[in-house]
Amino acid sequence: MEPRYTLKLDAAWRPIEIIDGFKGFNMCYGGRANVVLNYSDGFFPAVIVLKSYIRKDFMTYSCNRKNVIWRDRNICQYCAKRFSYNELTMDHIIPKSRGGDKSWTNIVASCRKCNSAKGNKTPNGKILYNGVTMNEEIFDKVTIDEMIEKIKQDKSGRLGLLMQEIMDICERAGKRGFTMKELSIIATTGWFLSQNPDLREFFNNLMAMPKPSGDDEVWN
Repeated sequence: MEPRYTLKLDAAWRPIEIIDGFKGFNMCYGGRANVVLNYSDGFFPAVIVLKSYIRKDFMTYSCNRKNVIWRDRNICQYCAKRFSYNELTMDHIIPKSRGGDKSWTNIVASCRKCNSAKGNKTPNGKILYNGVTMNEEIFDKVTIDEMIEKIKQDKSGRLGLLMQEIMDICERAGKRGFTMKELSIIATTGWFLSQNPDLREFFNNLMAMPKPSGDDEVWN
């Protein structure tokens, strides 16, 4: 049977570590944690949340090969193909030689072929995620005036309605202190959550769980 691993969160929903699936099952069975998301076989928990808080001083956010590959579900983030653990490597999106750091936002799982082909190059204006390529040059060529013109020419009115919804969301987010960059990241994340049933189910379960109260610091 394929090895099962479990992502362990503390009571504030902060990631602690990835543990063996049997250990995750035993923690839930023993009443120390609740299941957030199960594997498709329904036995081993994929994500669990502890019933107690963990002091921030002892939190670990290890950006290592094992955790990165687990996060990316054994999928190369350049060719979107699934590989075994031993066939995948960690790749810096922005190479270390060009100032790229070892962080969760700059490290992705990559097959050896894609890693070798990319080498010391940067994405060259392309955002690559799960095989979906978004060329930033496309957005650079579309000005605000051109977008407004497209809305005017859209006889169905769907583009205008969508823009109105986005404007309302951006207005509320701005009042809450979110920046344009943060909104861009949130929108991109929302798109991929909506396209992946497993991730969407996890997010829905995450929002359905009761949130801790009395200690706002844990959410900062």
